Amino acid sequence: VFARDPDIVLLVSYADETHGHSGGLYRAASWEDDGVVPPDYWYVDQDGWVTRKQALYHQAVRLSTTEAEFAEQRGLVKVWGREKHRFVLRRR
Repeated sequence: VFARDPDIVLLVSYADETHGHSGGLYRAASWEDDGVVPPDYWYVDQDGWVTRKQALYHQAVRLSTTEAEFAEQRGLVKVWGREKHRFVLRRR
């Protein structure tokens, strides 16, 4: 990527423990471990349909209600993921 675009000086990627990724691939490829991102959440309905928290929040605001009230009215459950490991690769 760096060879194709000289304007790129830094790449950032994440390994999400929610999906069983711990960053071994990035470490093996000499990416720098740049820290941990705290766990985040999303909403799931009874059929397993996932809704991002941002989308739900914006719908709630449009209807003059809170995120929690909007989710409860629609039978959505808040699901917490696990932390993510942030990795960076810098142009040398």
